[in-house]
Amino acid sequence: MRYSVILISILAALGISGIASAYGLGTSLIQFQSGNVSIYSNGTAYANYSINLSSGSTWGSTLNLTNAAYLKSKGISITLSAAAGDPTFSGYAQITTKGTLPGRYNAIMSVTGDDPSNSYSLGILVLGGTGNSSVSSEPPQPQSPTSILYYIAGAVLLAAAASGFFISKLAIWR
Repeated sequence: MRYSVILISILAALGISGIASAYGLGTSLIQFQSGNVSIYSNGTAYANYSINLSSGSTWGSTLNLTNAAYLKSKGISITLSAAAGDPTFSGYAQITTKGTLPGRYNAIMSVTGDDPSNSYSLGILVLGGTGNSSVSSEPPQPQSPTSILYYIAGAVLLAAAASGFFISKLAIWR
């Protein structure tokens, strides 16, 4: 009887820890391609970012602009192309200024959810005049990832062709 209680306790503890790890309790790291963006007043700029898992297991997370109301009051709006997902995910921020006075502003961002992050400050330098950003005036083009499967398939085909060539040479020598 006493051993069955201990066994049930151990199994219950293992089950609870398995459930907790399934929810991906970890931490994330926000990274921008550049820590600062220069943009003309009444302009648009783009900044690439990625949300990377820095520890733990991955689960759903959301990138938030914590001072959006303040930036909006200054004429700055930021639209995130991909704001939610399981880390690692990436996207770009479209930054638009309208009637914004020249100066330096900070967009404060953080990841919330099961893989939270520390705050990240993206510097926005608004220049006088009009025009497009000195960083990028076009949204980033999606890049297709090169799969390792292509390399493996190529290596297998090359090995098969080479072995066939050597086998045919051996057949000639016999």
